Amino acid sequence: LRGFFLEVAKAEGWNPYGVEISQYAANIAQQKFGERIFYGNLRDSSLPRQFFDVITAWDYIEHVKNPVEELTRMHALLKNDGLLVLSTPDILSLPAKMTGEKWMGYKDDEHLYYFSLRTMCKALERSGFTVIRKEHIGKYISLEFFAKRLAAYSALMSRLLMHSIPKAFSTTSLYINPQDILCVYAKKNRS
Repeated sequence: LRGFFLEVAKAEGWNPYGVEISQYAANIAQQKFGERIFYGNLRDSSLPRQFFDVITAWDYIEHVKNPVEELTRMHALLKNDGLLVLSTPDILSLPAKMTGEKWMGYKDDEHLYYFSLRTMCKALERSGFTVIRKEHIGKYISLEFFAKRLAAYSALMSRLLMHSIPKAFSTTSLYINPQDILCVYAKKNRS
């Protein structure tokens, strides 16, 4: 989103390219990376085949019309033995089951598909990948953001937390992992 991950990759010595489905985010990233940022879906890009060592897809696959087609395109773009790392909400996670339709992973106006670990692995295998690692990941969020998001589940708990956070600590970030975001590493099978 907006080129943040590409900045980190570049700082680590990688030669990054990006595909962004949000026009707003693509415009910001293009200011930093120019033509290395493609606005739209991966399938519509003209990126070269067997060019990339690694492809990452953070919170992307649930937004596309045909996930298997996009994964197959990623497979074609990777060099032999290339690595794909992706993240997506886990529809069978405990938070998803406990919070039902209020779960933060449900975004009717954005998400076209929802995956469990089993369905994500199956889609990757159908696209020519071998899954080599699976985990649930979290993220760093501010206490204020956490308190505001809590309102979707409990307005009372949200208000109590908002009033108990001293202003000086409201922007303090914590690593939160409710185990509802899948992160899957998959290796391209040789062509």
